[in-house]
Amino acid sequence: MIEADRVAIVGWVWFIAWTLAGDAVGRWIFACPGTGLVLGFLVALVTLPAWPWIMPPLLDDWMHEPPPVLQPRHPWRAHLRTEAAHWQEPADTGGRDLRRVALVAGLWFVFWMAIGAVIGGLLSKTGQTSEGIYSGFFNGAWWALLTSFAWPWFMPSAVDRWMYRSQMG
Repeated sequence: MIEADRVAIVGWVWFIAWTLAGDAVGRWIFACPGTGLVLGFLVALVTLPAWPWIMPPLLDDWMHEPPPVLQPRHPWRAHLRTEAAHWQEPADTGGRDLRRVALVAGLWFVFWMAIGAVIGGLLSKTGQTSEGIYSGFFNGAWWALLTSFAWPWFMPSAVDRWMYRSQMG
């Protein structure tokens, strides 16, 4: 299992746990499970950047354990970047340049949200097209988020290499 696989698994568990917890709280406090689902999802989304501070050190170490370089690669697994591209960091920035990752993530969300809006509009009842587009738009955001954790398994190698290329190369 490579590092990205472990982050994806923890990300999925994070969102599922918060969403189910939100559903339980929504049923208990608001007597409305849909409200709780949305609140749980929003809490998971907002707390995601706080992982470095709230994640138990043992789990964080397991998630980011470097993969063995000489391990054979299975065809259904994510493309293992070369050691030079993966571990070398540009000296002037002090870390990886994530602008390309942010660009791909933004395009990913726009794609899924647009697809969701079109499907929601087409499947809506007569006279409720705008509500269908609105619902589809946010359902697309769900799909974009959940499938973004699976990038290591289906992202084309060329896009993966381009996203993580350093300033140096």
